[in-house]
Amino acid sequence: MLNSSQIATLKTLVMNEGSLASAIANVDDQAVADWLNADSGTKGWITEFTTAQLLDALNWTAFIGRSVGERDALQFMFREGFVNTGRTNIQQGLSDIFSGTATAAVNQRAALVAAAQRPVSRAEKALASKLVNGAYVLVFEGEVSPGEASTITRG
Repeated sequence: MLNSSQIATLKTLVMNEGSLASAIANVDDQAVADWLNADSGTKGWITEFTTAQLLDALNWTAFIGRSVGERDALQFMFREGFVNTGRTNIQQGLSDIFSGTATAAVNQRAALVAAAQRPVSRAEKALASKLVNGAYVLVFEGEVSPGEASTITRG
């Protein structure tokens, strides 16, 4: 659910988008919602990057070759079942665990960064708090409903 500040931000975005003039004039809330929910062409950090997602991205040879302390640190990071990859200390921790210039470490870091990001919508991008290491830190996640689009355009 969007708060009043987020609605105001999205209202500015929508009202300044010329391609939406007809949809706004015709009270086509679905078209406005669809535009806000469309892919922005940018990436955002996954705020609940799960252990399952980590395991899918993990190169076991690279993991096994890390020190006991590094392996323990990775397990500690994921003890709750997920991490917020938008947090710079989590990004740094993953980078530190798979540090080094060896091909396996470099490839593992790249695989984790790719797995820890996802495409974001126009609304998510507009409401993101900042851009960190090439991806947005998300504050709002999800889709804007036609009802919210109505509030945005006329509310």
